[in-house]
Amino acid sequence: MATPEFEFASKFLTLATLQEPKFAQNYQKPLKDVNSIGVALPALKYKYDPTRVSKQLPSGADATASVELTLKSIRPPKFTFTDKFGSDATVFTVKQRVVDEGHCRHIQSVKLLLKGKVLHDNMVLKDLGVSNAAITVMIAKEEEIKSTPPTIEARTPASVPWSDIQALLNNKVANADEAKTMFEQLQKGYELAQQSSTPQLD
Repeated sequence: MATPEFEFASKFLTLATLQEPKFAQNYQKPLKDVNSIGVALPALKYKYDPTRVSKQLPSGADATASVELTLKSIRPPKFTFTDKFGSDATVFTVKQRVVDEGHCRHIQSVKLLLKGKVLHDNMVLKDLGVSNAAITVMIAKEEEIKSTPPTIEARTPASVPWSDIQALLNNKVANADEAKTMFEQLQKGYELAQQSSTPQLD
């Protein structure tokens, strides 16, 4: 009859010599051998909506969708045109299109409104929540710089005291002919100087 010590030693040696079986990486235990599937999770305390996540995450079609906008100005300059923009485009892009169409010169002059609400430049079109919309365009009056031609003031010729000059020459020059010649040269030189200083108008 085996003693308890002998049985213990025999079982210990048997277990010590056993080798743990090695399984392949894709090994799956047969379902019939599965006794437990783990700890059961508590029931959810709220009603789960499986469509909620799918609505928040855009599909491939929604990500590349376009928004059709009808841009209309009811004040001068009056215009209306329709164009399509990507759903990820901003309001600033729409304003730039108005400028590119030639309806105004400066993008700062353009203001876009949807149902009376001003749309800010950094707003994305998909945030409008629609696939098409009518946008009111308001364009501020741009100050035009009018170039005016320079005004040329006509110079009034100074009154030259020719009689006093002639009398002075007659007193200083003994020869009357020389005094007369000098006086005529002075008059001619003055007239030439006046002609050269007068601007020529085309």
